[in-house]
Amino acid sequence: MRRRIFYISLLFGILGACRSKTNDEIKEAKEQQPSIAVATPAAFTSYGLGDTVAIQGSFSDPVEIHSYSIQIWDQRGVNLIEEIIAGHEHNDMVAFDSFWRVRKTSFDTVMVVFRVDNHNRIQAEKRIPIQVID
Repeated sequence: MRRRIFYISLLFGILGACRSKTNDEIKEAKEQQPSIAVATPAAFTSYGLGDTVAIQGSFSDPVEIHSYSIQIWDQRGVNLIEEIIAGHEHNDMVAFDSFWRVRKTSFDTVMVVFRVDNHNRIQAEKRIPIQVID
């Protein structure tokens, strides 16, 4: 009998912990900015010509990602050097694991630029500067 009461109590506890989101919670989630988590590269790391720069991390949004990109730009953000990844998704998280092979540029510092936006067109951007050594 005690065992039965225990399992019934456990079942109600588990079911009581599950609840759906309210309209206010859904509205708040839709208004949040997407996030960008970068594992590599680290800011101001130096790379020589021909080195491989690992680009790893994730994009996330509480509701749904719309588009994302990873690009290599000059330090001022004027000249696009190379596009690494660009995509369109309908998920709340996209992991990336890519690379860039360092090549001759006229810039000592380049920016790895991460961009993501959600379906409400709320955007996030992160810039990681890296050093290019001849």
